[in-house]
Amino acid sequence: MRPPPALDPRTWVRPGALGYVAPRPDVATPVPQRRDACGEVAPDHSATCGTPAPKPRAPRTREVARREPGVDTLPGAILAVARNLAQPFHRADLAVACWRQYPERFGLRGHNLPDSNKVFCKLPGLTRRGWLRWKAPCTYTTTGRRGTP
Repeated sequence: MRPPPALDPRTWVRPGALGYVAPRPDVATPVPQRRDACGEVAPDHSATCGTPAPKPRAPRTREVARREPGVDTLPGAILAVARNLAQPFHRADLAVACWRQYPERFGLRGHNLPDSNKVFCKLPGLTRRGWLRWKAPCTYTTTGRRGTP
């Protein structure tokens, strides 16, 4: 008979007994330190190893000049229909309005019914790019933003 495995002093249970093992709160875990290109631990590594400090990165901006999607694409057709709806609008109303204006593009294949998933899956992208604004659960409004030529 095998002896039971030893308990890890940093954990309450045997390692791997429950899958994930949470560390004990009373045992400090080492914090990884940032190292420079030379392998030295220093906040200002240019003073210690003589290499120039890396250039700071430009902040990422979310405002990017984007063209408005054309009506020949699904997002463009959704946006064109959304601008004609009363603001704010429910996403189900948008799906039905898209289907009424473009039944072959937003309809279920083989049925005379709207396919709401074709509209719903495009809404996060239109919201992220700033064409639509989320107001409440399942409720959106169009922004005054127009595409750049």
